[in-house]
Amino acid sequence: MPERSEYRVSVSKDYLVFASAHFITYAGHRCEGLHGHNYRARVTIDGALDPADRLVFDFLELKRI
Repeated sequence: MPERSEYRVSVSKDYLVFASAHFITYAGHRCEGLHGHNYRARVTIDGALDPADRLVFDFLELKRI
């Protein structure tokens, strides 16, 4: 069986949640009210295996990001 050249790694957790707030400005110095949205985060990484350490991506670096 030939060795794979590309891999896909997905990371998702229910507690990877963040909130973001924004407002929109309109012509004439009018603004909509400040409001926010909640988001869940998930990351998918595609890539080749690093031949030196046999990793697609260093998860310690992913956690730092």
